[in-house]
Amino acid sequence: MQELIPFVSRQVGTRTIETVNGRDIYAFLGIARDYSDWVKRQIKSGQLIEDKDYTVFYNPVENSKGGRPSTEYYFTFRASEHIGMMSRTPKGKEIREYFLDLEEHFQQKAMLPQVKDPGLQMLIEMAVRTDEALTQAKQADARAIRAEAKADMALSEAHRMTVEHFIMSNGCSISFRPQRISGSAPG
Repeated sequence: MQELIPFVSRQVGTRTIETVNGRDIYAFLGIARDYSDWVKRQIKSGQLIEDKDYTVFYNPVENSKGGRPSTEYYFTFRASEHIGMMSRTPKGKEIREYFLDLEEHFQQKAMLPQVKDPGLQMLIEMAVRTDEALTQAKQADARAIRAEAKADMALSEAHRMTVEHFIMSNGCSISFRPQRISGSAPG
C-alpha cells in the first residue's frame, strides 16, 4: 500500500495508537486558508473529542519565523477519515479510503498469531502480504473485465449503422416522391 500521508504512534488518552499530523492532512487536501483556523474548525464541526479523536502536542521549540511555538494536532485514523469526508472533495474521499484500508491492515496484523521464531513470523507476514496482493490482483482483474465489457459495448455502438448509411453504402437508391394530398393545389 502506497503511503499517502505519514502516520506515527502517539499517546491519545490512555492508548498508544497510530495518528496523523493535522498539518499533513491539511497539505494533502490543499487547503488555502490558515492552518490553525482550519484545524479548529475541523475539530468543532466534526465534534471531535480531545484524548479520544485527537491529541494536542505543544511544540516548545520557537517558531523559525519568529512567531509563537507551534501547536500540533494528531488525529486518530477514524478522525482523519471523518475530516476527509467533511471536505467533500475527491482528495477527501481518497483520504477516507486510505485510512479505512490502513485500519483494516492493522486489524489483520493484530489478528496474526505472534510467534517467537522470527523466521516463522516473517513467513506468516509474507503469507498475509501475498494474500493481500492476490486480493488486489483479483480486484484489478474484475475492474479490467468491466472496462473491457464497456469498451466492447462502446465499439458495437460505434459500428451500428443508421438505416440511411446502410442504404447509401449498399447502393440501394430509393427515391421518395412527395405525394399529393387530395384537395390541395399543385405548387
